[in-house]
Amino acid sequence: METRILKEADTIVKEAKGKQETIKAASLEITEELECSHSLLRSLKEQNKQTKLFIEIKNVRKSLPILTDKEKNVLRANTTNKYIQFTRNTSIIDFLKTDNNYGTLSTFVQPCPDSVVDLQYIDTIDMKQTSENEKCNITGIIMIAPTKMVVSESSNRNIKLIDVEKNVVVTEVKMCSRPLDVITLPEKKLAVTLADEMFLQILSYSDAKLSLDQRIDVGEKCAGVAYGQNKLVISSRASKKIIIMNLKGEILNVLGSLAIFYGPIRVLIGKDETFIYVSDTDWSQSSKVLKMDWKGNVKSVFEDQSHKFPYGQQQLEDKTILVCYSESNTILRLSSSLKKCDIIGLEKANIYFPKAVTYCDREQKLCVSCSSEKDDWRADIVKVFHVKWK
Repeated sequence: METRILKEADTIVKEAKGKQETIKAASLEITEELECSHSLLRSLKEQNKQTKLFIEIKNVRKSLPILTDKEKNVLRANTTNKYIQFTRNTSIIDFLKTDNNYGTLSTFVQPCPDSVVDLQYIDTIDMKQTSENEKCNITGIIMIAPTKMVVSESSNRNIKLIDVEKNVVVTEVKMCSRPLDVITLPEKKLAVTLADEMFLQILSYSDAKLSLDQRIDVGEKCAGVAYGQNKLVISSRASKKIIIMNLKGEILNVLGSLAIFYGPIRVLIGKDETFIYVSDTDWSQSSKVLKMDWKGNVKSVFEDQSHKFPYGQQQLEDKTILVCYSESNTILRLSSSLKKCDIIGLEKANIYFPKAVTYCDREQKLCVSCSSEKDDWRADIVKVFHVKWK
């Protein structure tokens, strides 16, 4: 069965390579023909054969459109942008009983930054609990499974586990201070930043339970947190720094000694774990998003003062970044080099003061925490969208 599936994959690869060779051969033919024409014209010019040169120039002009059409036709017939995806057969017992259930191969076109993202509204999750005194303010959000979501709720100082399908709060745990951001760690752990503390709170989670775990001392008040390359990346808005440390609490590096930040409020590590993206803003009008390497070198900056207060970020599978602009009531989609990309569906979504965003690429489901009221900055609901690529 393994041999059969590998042969099928090999056939797809050989087909793609065959198309590449066809394009290569056609390109060589076109190149050779052009070089021959160029050589002939140059020779006639050097020999001062003006009449013959004039005739050959006319012939070349006629042949150029033919060669152009040939190039276009070859590319159209042979270009491939398909990827191979193996779908595992998870029914182990049936697999052992039969000889045809090893799995299947399918091809798909991976989205690219040139694609348009169309957000299609699905549902709204209300975070209010009858036992709570304050209106909710969801400042951090993360998917732990296609149907399960964890949010940090700062107004009532708790972390909530949400069933997205049933639209209910499964469980919650009270925190000692206002939780700001939440991320997943290996071994079913969560890391939470707390507004008034100088440590990260670690939690353990399951499908129906949250529980307090260890603390990791940071030495600074933390705003945002991300995880990649087996390291924690923490933003401290108060000290205008990015702190990189391991899970043992050892500080590996501190970024921001050149005062490059206004006040880093959220951090994101790209899917390939090569770059760090920072939402950076002060208390006035200055806002920007930075792309940095792990040494603190700034690679790109997006700064547009018509978009204010960048907050939560999320990377999609095409490597574009969604950034919540809380004060501007919008979400921008930026390329990995921080250039604007197309996103539609927001104009009718009534997203007010967005704070956090998370995405499940398996279900192509996007969740955004925002306010239910136009004039209230507290993000008390989560809007759920289906992401469609165009």
